[in-house]
Amino acid sequence: MSHFKLKHLFVGLMGLSAITAFFVPERFVHARLNVEFLFAPVARPARAIAGWARGRYTPELSSDTRSAELVKRENEALKNDVANLRVQVDDLKRIAEDHARYGDIRALCTPYFVIGSDSGARSSLAIQGSSLEGLRDGMIALYPDGIVGRVQRAGIAGARVQLVTDLGFRVRVGFARFEGSKFFRVGKTQTLAEGSGRGAMLIRGLTRENVKEATLVVGDWVILNEPEYPAYLQGRVLGRITAIGARPDAPLWAQIVVEPPQNLMRLTEVMIVTKDGTREKG
Repeated sequence: MSHFKLKHLFVGLMGLSAITAFFVPERFVHARLNVEFLFAPVARPARAIAGWARGRYTPELSSDTRSAELVKRENEALKNDVANLRVQVDDLKRIAEDHARYGDIRALCTPYFVIGSDSGARSSLAIQGSSLEGLRDGMIALYPDGIVGRVQRAGIAGARVQLVTDLGFRVRVGFARFEGSKFFRVGKTQTLAEGSGRGAMLIRGLTRENVKEATLVVGDWVILNEPEYPAYLQGRVLGRITAIGARPDAPLWAQIVVEPPQNLMRLTEVMIVTKDGTREKG
């Protein structure tokens, strides 16, 4: 049966129902009930559809009396809070990854936040620590890529770390090279490296012939080889050779420029070796 015929049948049945309700005598009540029964298959689905539509499209009344502008401001504040928390979580993940890079020596160290850098002629960092926390002059400061420097002027009001690039910093070093994942020492040369005060270190104690015999090239690593430092610090990175040339004041001698992997003045945290590794193992 076509849709058009069904529509007219439905209208006719509705009209018949109305006539039955008003004009049919009581004795024909049974007949009227039969008509209502006839409509039941149509009425029940219709009521169900109406209930579904009302629940889906009729908005529920809310007890929230805030204005739209207030809700908007609160949403913006929540977005800012989420962004701030996201940054904090990312920073914590980065710090955890950096701490893992220290290896076993991490157990001998205490982390300290950097709260400032020397704006004068010296290359140093102010750290959030003091002698009241056990800091002492001469303690070695590390970062994930190697050696930062050593504690200097530790007092009750604070402490500073003298960077390896500071003009007054001196330490004995050796050389190493990576070929793929393989690490090996370059030559048997031990010499002195000094801070230049310009974000680098200089090695000026080798002749140009010494450099040639040791096969030193730009890109080689400069590592700690200082007898006065603990054994567990030997081999820690100080920087990488970025230039090899002749000394301006002595042409037969070499001048090697060594730069740390990072700009040490921009560090936000350092690890201070506060425990004696030998005593810890004993």
